[in-house]
Amino acid sequence: MTRTIKIVAWLLLLSIIVLSVVPPAFRPITVLPHSIEHLTMFSVTGLAFGSAYASRYRDTFALVLFAVDFAAGVELVQLMIPGRHARLSDFIVDAFGLCIGVVFGTWLKQWTDSRLWPAATPITKLLTLDDTRRWVDRD
Repeated sequence: MTRTIKIVAWLLLLSIIVLSVVPPAFRPITVLPHSIEHLTMFSVTGLAFGSAYASRYRDTFALVLFAVDFAAGVELVQLMIPGRHARLSDFIVDAFGLCIGVVFGTWLKQWTDSRLWPAATPITKLLTLDDTRRWVDRD
């Protein structure tokens, strides 16, 4: 399942890149406002990355840094493409969406892991060292 989520995450990231560099005439048109489109797409992408890669909070922090860098990179690349423009408001919405998605994805992954494997507690909580330095049950 994690492998599938990783593939989906990278495909979503690739779709953001493609949609950001193609001329506006080739982009899909929705009834949603521009900011909501961005927030939705970037949040879903962040959710996929958080669910796929963040197994610890340190991973979440690294993904959040990557998310902000990616959002900035997308906007900067648009400066070099005729017919496209970079906006600070787009960067803020994109970075916010990715970060919220990553954090929620991390939480979702940890929550589902704990529900699927409730007995997956660290071995040190189940065992203790006796006087001869051997592991024994805590009972």
